[in-house]
Amino acid sequence: MRGDRRVPISLPVSSRWARTAERVRRELERVFAARDVRRNGKRRLATVDCCVTPIATLDEAMIDPQFAAREMVLQRSDGSR
Repeated sequence: MRGDRRVPISLPVSSRWARTAERVRRELERVFAARDVRRNGKRRLATVDCCVTPIATLDEAMIDPQFAAREMVLQRSDGSR
């Protein structure tokens, strides 16, 4: 998917479910727009039982210990990655 194009889904959905889903979407947009989620998200979600993974920049990913452990970043003989 490119940009912010939303693909309409034609599923039989109750209007109550649709209203709830729309409220959740709006609230998530508000939260992500209002806060520095990258800096504070991990701390704020540490006590919540949910799966959360920060989105890393390419530079951050290249030095991430998990990437190194999984040999996802290879170093060339000239030292570049």
